[in-house]
Amino acid sequence: MKKIKNSPHSSAVEEAAALRQRAEEALQMQLIDMETISQNETQRVLHELRVHQIELEVQNEELRRAQVELEASRARYFDLYDLAPVGYFTLSRQGLILEANLTVANLMSVDRSKLVNNPLSRYILSEDADIYYQHRKKLIETGEPQVCELRMIRKDGTTFWARMEAAATQNAEGDPVYRTVLSEMTELKQAEETLLHSKEMLELANRELEQALAREQQLASTDGLTGLYNRRYFFELAAREFNAALRYQRRLAMLMFDMDGLKQINDTFGHAAGDRLLVMAAQTAAAQIRSVDVLARYGGDEFVVLLPQASAQKALPIAERIRTSIEAMRMETGKGPLGITLSIGMAEISHAPVDENVENVVQRADKALYTAKAEGRNRTVIYCEHMQERYP
Repeated sequence: MKKIKNSPHSSAVEEAAALRQRAEEALQMQLIDMETISQNETQRVLHELRVHQIELEVQNEELRRAQVELEASRARYFDLYDLAPVGYFTLSRQGLILEANLTVANLMSVDRSKLVNNPLSRYILSEDADIYYQHRKKLIETGEPQVCELRMIRKDGTTFWARMEAAATQNAEGDPVYRTVLSEMTELKQAEETLLHSKEMLELANRELEQALAREQQLASTDGLTGLYNRRYFFELAAREFNAALRYQRRLAMLMFDMDGLKQINDTFGHAAGDRLLVMAAQTAAAQIRSVDVLARYGGDEFVVLLPQASAQKALPIAERIRTSIEAMRMETGKGPLGITLSIGMAEISHAPVDENVENVVQRADKALYTAKAEGRNRTVIYCEHMQERYP
């Protein structure tokens, strides 16, 4: 007869049967031993068995309680890690994603299983790849925590701003890994851009306002035709110089001049020609005065010059330079070259008796100007007392 080979199942059954036989033999030996012991010893053994049984029940209860606590810890871990408001992931030294929570997967719009073992660089916008490269390089080289802000790409191709905070550590095998916190900051970046744009617009508006204010101030202080100071602003400057001259007993001279025969020129050549002469005269006079002097258009064809720390005699050469330079000036017209002369009146501050205001000095210079006109024009006259009687 052919011998039948034992199957694995029949071998297991035979082993179980043999084990049971040994257990029954051991139990029989214990029963024989129990027959030979006293009743007291029997009671003690039974007591020990009951205590041991209770200990086993307590241990089983503790194990069940530990199992419940472990399940609760796992649930808390899921809540704290997977459902955290920020993303957590671990990178290898090569930049591969070793693990990630659900928040990272949701940010990327990618199934979490497809993130694992993929390089993080795949989800970095190409324009910001260098930012990520420098971030990893410093993290690996220094071992110090690193932070960077860059743009990342979702599965559908849309981008979002993210902040990455990474720290170096080791896994259970001692290999370097990098724990990283990922936070979306698109709204913050948009707010920053809006704020920056608002700041730039505000700065632009401030610059335009400053320029407009400067133009208004210039218009308020400047004569529109000649570009010199106007009468109002001249008296502001002159009043300050006058008060300082009185306080410190300084000299102060004033000269006024107007253009001889300008009305006839306007009637003959037109007001445009007269205006051109006024502008040329203003430019020529400005070239002859000192840097501390103040030249202004007083009105019409009249001009005034304030000369700080100068007496009338000391200012006389300046007045003569103005007069002779304008006399030598020529303006081309359709009827040939056109020239003009000036009449100039000069006066100075009075400390005894004391002038009440700068207008007193201007009035005396004006009287000297009238005298220059009356004496034949094209000349400079310094105020003296008899002019007060002549032009009260």
